[in-house]
Amino acid sequence: EQMEQGEAIGFYEEALTIRQEIGDCRGEAQTANNLANAHLQSGRGAEALDPANRALVLQREVGHRYGEGVALNNLGETYLALEDWDRAIDWLGQARALFAELGTRHGEGYALHNLGQAFLGLSRLDEALRNFQDALAIRQASGERHVQAVTLLYLGRTQARLGRYADAERSWTEASAIFDELEEEALAADTRAELATIA
Repeated sequence: EQMEQGEAIGFYEEALTIRQEIGDCRGEAQTANNLANAHLQSGRGAEALDPANRALVLQREVGHRYGEGVALNNLGETYLALEDWDRAIDWLGQARALFAELGTRHGEGYALHNLGQAFLGLSRLDEALRNFQDALAIRQASGERHVQAVTLLYLGRTQARLGRYADAERSWTEASAIFDELEEEALAADTRAELATIA
């Protein structure tokens, strides 16, 4: 998988140069986002910063508001990976506000979940809880089972840190059932390990 990510990074870097040469700003912005994501997936948060910033500038230049929200969220995710929680909250807050303004519930769910992670990183547990609960409501309404289970996993972690063990057990049990249903064995195992900590 590491090799695949390396190949993806090379592909996106080449595509970025081509899109820049032909003056395709919108395509360049999308490719810059993809490059930032590939760096994040391969554990290179610092390398993701330049393309993530570039994507945001380009999306604003072409006036693509949804693309701007995606770029803001990606910058937030980059700072999450770097454990720079305050900067992550700044970018993710902007992403959430823009997605809410556009009525893009899917994007708002992602931004809320990521905000929850940043607040959890800062041990601001009540704010983490609120963001994960809001993200979960959106994800349940959309029927996106994988992301719903991921939010339940993080919600359970937050509830456990708040000493709400019965709530954490319910969140993790539901997450585990979804991961089993989707045959996502690694995530199901992670969730069962979390459950074992409060058994």
